[in-house]
Amino acid sequence: MKYSQKNKKTSKGNKTRKNKGSLKSNKHIITYMLQMLMTVKLYHWNTLVHSVHVATDDLYGQLNTLVDQFVEVLLGKHNNISQKSKNEMLSIKTLHLNNYKDDGKFNKELETYKNYLIGLNTHFSQHDNTDLFNIRDEILANLNKISYLLTLK
Repeated sequence: MKYSQKNKKTSKGNKTRKNKGSLKSNKHIITYMLQMLMTVKLYHWNTLVHSVHVATDDLYGQLNTLVDQFVEVLLGKHNNISQKSKNEMLSIKTLHLNNYKDDGKFNKELETYKNYLIGLNTHFSQHDNTDLFNIRDEILANLNKISYLLTLK
């Protein structure tokens, strides 16, 4: 799912700002991050190369911490919404998991994750969400690191 920038006119004339993100799109982000996390774990269990096993285990641990932090900060930004709305955002019933056994396909999936995370620039206002972008950037750093580590055998 790609996000497009939606501009809204403010009361100060022609200035525009990015859409803060709807509950539905925030739910999609949470779901996508969970899918990313579980795909990494499945790849970790499937690899037959010890160095890849160790590197993906480290990646999973880092992602688990960062995804948890990202979602908690995202939910904290919505502390003015009802518990019902939060429950809707977290009512994830299915995840699409990719079970890779091939380094090449897993690497392509990593690139997809990186592009998705970079695309969050159009979903959230940079000015109001530096906390989310800092966490997102740490996730990207870990994905870039594993991309490098997977070139070492």
